Amino acid sequence: MYRSYLFSPASDTRKMEKGLASGADAVIFDLEDGVAPSQKDAARANLVEFLESIDWSKPHPAVFVRVNGAMTPWFHRDLEAVYHPQVAGYMIPKVESRETLVTAEAALVRAAGSEDAAFQLIPFVESAHALWNLPAIVQGQRRVPRGGLGGG
Repeated sequence: MYRSYLFSPASDTRKMEKGLASGADAVIFDLEDGVAPSQKDAARANLVEFLESIDWSKPHPAVFVRVNGAMTPWFHRDLEAVYHPQVAGYMIPKVESRETLVTAEAALVRAAGSEDAAFQLIPFVESAHALWNLPAIVQGQRRVPRGGLGGG
């Protein structure tokens, strides 16, 4: 359980560096709301480069990545690009169905090259429909230890 999460936009290397040094329990490198639509592709490339530059042998907060939602043109590109073995998990916003989690998991497993890759999926439900269907959405999802409620 984490006491504090700090969101840092993936478009800003300086803010991601500050996030790692913040003392927060977890830092979330954000490709979704923290990044303007015109900057999505550049932010994704920046995040990939940043993840490769981290000295993972040093203490740091748990690292999560929030990708763009499944109904956006960036969802699949995010999942294909941002897998890193040291990232603890991937926050999936605006989840409306189980299929979104199945798709996300399959893409990350492909990117990892192994079904045994260790990562978490953190679904965020942001509608009454998704909240009502939450048991069906997460049923059988072994990589979903927790979730979140968002404002949609």
